[in-house]
Amino acid sequence: MNLHLTSHSDSRPYQCPFCSYRCKRSYSLQEHIRTHTDDKPFTCNLCDYSAKKKFNLDEHMKKHSTSRPFFCSVCGHRSLRSSHLKLHMKLHVDYRPYKCNHCDYTAKRSGHLKSHMKKHDRE
Repeated sequence: MNLHLTSHSDSRPYQCPFCSYRCKRSYSLQEHIRTHTDDKPFTCNLCDYSAKKKFNLDEHMKKHSTSRPFFCSVCGHRSLRSSHLKLHMKLHVDYRPYKCNHCDYTAKRSGHLKSHMKKHDRE
């Protein structure tokens, strides 16, 4: 109950020894302190990846999975993440919102336009 009550308080008793960051909970401070160090306590048991936050390890572990739950209804492509499927779906429409300022080139993705722009930089 006390932990819950502190969430409603303005008190931030935990201070980072490296910067002015303050927080309400000791575990938040421990996580923050890792931003100042090379400590990466969360390690993958399938490769040499390690992370400062458990969330990052959890996201990394999805790469080792063969599960691809997001499915394209147009071509059958499967994706690990919904954001990847959204990017993929742009391939099936002719909407090209990214326009070159130097020629008539248009692109579906900003990264494609950035690659194209390098051609103009060499001119």
